[in-house]
Amino acid sequence: MSAPVASFPARVLTLALLGMPVVAAALPQAAVAQQLAPALPDAWDASMWAVPSRLVVSVGGTRRDHRWLGTAIGAAALGIAAGLEAAAACGNSERGPRDCTGVAIGVGALGAVVGGTIGHFIGRAFRRG
Repeated sequence: MSAPVASFPARVLTLALLGMPVVAAALPQAAVAQQLAPALPDAWDASMWAVPSRLVVSVGGTRRDHRWLGTAIGAAALGIAAGLEAAAACGNSERGPRDCTGVAIGVGALGAVVGGTIGHFIGRAFRRG
């Protein structure tokens, strides 16, 4: 069996649709949009915005909370727990790799990132002192 041959009108339509972007790009009207924008007026001066003003309100001191302690505790706890769980699950697998060190370290690192993020938000919720 041979492949079906497209009829003459279908070929013309296909060539017309494929050729339109090429012809449209060659027309001079398409180049009108490729002009540079006009320069900013000389009266516009950004130097007044670059210098800090005395009107800027001071927010005050930094907030004292337990975010870094929460990050460290969450990362350590969930990282160790995830690593131990991954080592146990990998060791019990029949088709898994014989050496589970890489899997345990990878899952432990992922657990440390998740635990650190959760610990950071929990520690931020509690004020220090």
